[in-house]
Amino acid sequence: MPMQPDALVAELRPLKLPAELSAVTSGDVLAALAIGILAALLVAALARLVARRRRDRRAEVAAALAALRGRPAEERLYGQALLLRELRPATASRRPRQAANTAEEAEAAIPSETGIGAALYRPPGAGPAPDLDALDARILRAARRRAG
Repeated sequence: MPMQPDALVAELRPLKLPAELSAVTSGDVLAALAIGILAALLVAALARLVARRRRDRRAEVAAALAALRGRPAEERLYGQALLLRELRPATASRRPRQAANTAEEAEAAIPSETGIGAALYRPPGAGPAPDLDALDARILRAARRRAG
């Protein structure tokens, strides 16, 4: 006669574990917690690298130029010059900065395709005022070239 499943289970011996495995210590819990925290930090760092948005420099420059449009001409010209300074190639930004005293020095320090150096150092009342919208367009072209 075959044995019933209950009888088979009753005849099984209990599990015997070594004494050091039968008790969980606080050190074991802390070690598991530390490993879990480190794993979570690693996963978060990797997810941040993967999900990070690329910086769109052209859009930033366009937004900054749009914000400058409502300003007085002198402030707008100054803001345009600051934007151009940020757009300088990495090699130019490693050189020590020196104050430009003339339009020629300003053109050397700031990308020459904009013509902003002459506008910055133009004496008041000397010649026509610079076309700030044309400078905006040139700055955007410079940003596109730098962005790639």
